[in-house]
Amino acid sequence: MDRGESIIAGAERELREETHVTLRMESLIAVFSGPTAIRFVFGAPLGHQTPRAGHEILDVRMVAIDELRKMSDAELCSPHALRDVADRLQRGVRFPIESFVHFA
Repeated sequence: MDRGESIIAGAERELREETHVTLRMESLIAVFSGPTAIRFVFGAPLGHQTPRAGHEILDVRMVAIDELRKMSDAELCSPHALRDVADRLQRGVRFPIESFVHFA
């Protein structure tokens, strides 16, 4: 995130820079925290955009949840988090985006 940037604006910007996809975040799916980072997972409709890797990442792929479940851990980045997100999506877990308040 950039200094003074909201979490949502930062997520939308990072997504655009890393995948060339422009989306408006509509819901919060999960927050994962670890010893060195906090990850926010947002929900947004993809529409007809086709993601492609930006200059900061090697590759990007969109897969169906069923396909993700068949993939080995070696094929995934953060496999435990991705599988947890897949479970949440199948259960319809969504939190309101209005939970985020940004004071400039």
